Amino acid sequence: MGSAIACHWTRRCCRWNILSDQLVAIDMQLKRLEQFDPRLARVVEYRFFSGMSIEETAHVLESSPATVKRDWSLARAWLHREARRRRSPSHPS
Repeated sequence: MGSAIACHWTRRCCRWNILSDQLVAIDMQLKRLEQFDPRLARVVEYRFFSGMSIEETAHVLESSPATVKRDWSLARAWLHREARRRRSPSHPS
């Protein structure tokens, strides 16, 4: 048995309680996001996994903070939608 997961796509993001199988699910979601939009996946990696601020992420991506904020919001919405869709009983695994 592993530990529990509470992975919140929030503004201050690195709050973890994770099961190893759920890490695999997160990785799969991130790969699907990368197929949808590689830049959004980079924003999630920098913000969520590295804990970078909007400004730091903008600097690394050579983008404006406003663009990173929009990308962060879109990426979180996309990930939430995908997670809901995957949990739906009508969705094949």
